[in-house]
Amino acid sequence: MNICDKLPLYLYKEMFEQDEKKFKEHLLICPECQKAVLTFNSAQNAKETHSAPLNIIQDIFEKTTRKKYSFFDEYRRSVKIAFTFAASLLIGVFITSPSRTPTIYFTSHDLSSSYYEEIEKIDSAIKEIETVLEKI
Repeated sequence: MNICDKLPLYLYKEMFEQDEKKFKEHLLICPECQKAVLTFNSAQNAKETHSAPLNIIQDIFEKTTRKKYSFFDEYRRSVKIAFTFAASLLIGVFITSPSRTPTIYFTSHDLSSSYYEEIEKIDSAIKEIETVLEKI
């Protein structure tokens, strides 16, 4: 194997120490290898990139990644806020009430049948509200 063929190993620093010393001695006398090493080094130096200052990069990032809201996004946000407020108000009312299902004892002589129907409607409404609250 010709020593000039070992040029890639030298350029990428993959040679053993002894071989590297021999190749450096070869570089002193071989103009083709000298030219190849100079070309490789200039290409490596040109490849180095310089970055813009960090504050400029951040400004560009903020300008290009800004999220634009539409009317529906604002509408959804306001509906979520209103629903959250209503749910928390409802939960607060049930938590602060003395008992969730008040026990009322009546005799048949105390109330007429229309009152019983109203009480049954109220009880069913309370049960529906409790099932909704359990789902939340």
